[in-house]
Amino acid sequence: MTPFTTIFGKSPKVFLNRNQEFENLLKNLDNPYSDAQSTIITGVRGSGKTTFITKLEHELPEHWIPITLINTPSIVSELIAELSNKVNREITLSNSIQVKNFSVLGLTIENVQSQNTTNQQQLIDLLTICQNANRKVVVLIDEISSSNGIRELYSLFQLLIRKDLPISIVSTGLPEDINEVITDKILTFLLRSNIIELSPLTIDDIEEAYIKHLSLDRSVAGYAAEKTKGYAYAFQLLGQLMYEKESTTINDIDEIIPDFRYLLGKNAYRLIKQRLSEKDEIFLKAIKSETKIADLIKETKWDKNLINTYKYRLIDKGLVFQPQRGYVDLVLPEFDIFLENF
Repeated sequence: MTPFTTIFGKSPKVFLNRNQEFENLLKNLDNPYSDAQSTIITGVRGSGKTTFITKLEHELPEHWIPITLINTPSIVSELIAELSNKVNREITLSNSIQVKNFSVLGLTIENVQSQNTTNQQQLIDLLTICQNANRKVVVLIDEISSSNGIRELYSLFQLLIRKDLPISIVSTGLPEDINEVITDKILTFLLRSNIIELSPLTIDDIEEAYIKHLSLDRSVAGYAAEKTKGYAYAFQLLGQLMYEKESTTINDIDEIIPDFRYLLGKNAYRLIKQRLSEKDEIFLKAIKSETKIADLIKETKWDKNLINTYKYRLIDKGLVFQPQRGYVDLVLPEFDIFLENF
């Protein structure tokens, strides 16, 4: 069975270069004075954000109650419903007490769920029950964006934190979406969140993984690793293709590159392209391997200020990086070929 997976959200057996960030988050979530209580994980599509929080959900210590939510307009109501269910099952029933009679400091589940109780008060009451049972709640949300539901949730979260209640939120999002959320005029306190930017995996780590799990010679594993450019989805995808095709030589790898390129485009790049402006595409298409800024100016016929505007815009999107002063390059493997053809 292949150790690599490209299934969305499924934790792969091979989890590279995130262990330190992951262990730090696990440790800091239990620290009431840590900024980890509000954690935002960001990175380009396919960088491993969903995998990160899926792994977190599965490996939280037992005193944590994870609540996984979808970003919808009714996200606060869904949080209350999910938390109420978890409190019923994991706190009240585990203590062999009937739900309607369970009481902590005068609170009953029946009263918490009263139709006349506000969202704010229901959350306060539920979290008080958790607190007195020595349990903590972590809310996990994949792909947040600026919306009324997210505004309401984080506004309530700020209040709950002030009341010293045991709740944390770990969310993920694309860089441009996260920027809109944390600069929202009523959510600027999120600028002080623990923001984890998922950078590319190291080529050395990928090479070692290919050697270990595919039994490749170092030269072949190194060649394959370079093809991924450290992009997490590309690492899993190429590993899966090599496993399926039983690739053992550089020629074998070259034969599967067309499939690799096609699947990158189909499953990741076409979605990234949908969020590019016309000028974004002009800038990106002008980039060859480690292109000089001066050559970009000649190619696009833009002035230096406009070049710098789009350079930093695309760096923020996670699509461009500066390998050295005065140069830019593409972050994603085979992205230049994709842009040429679509």
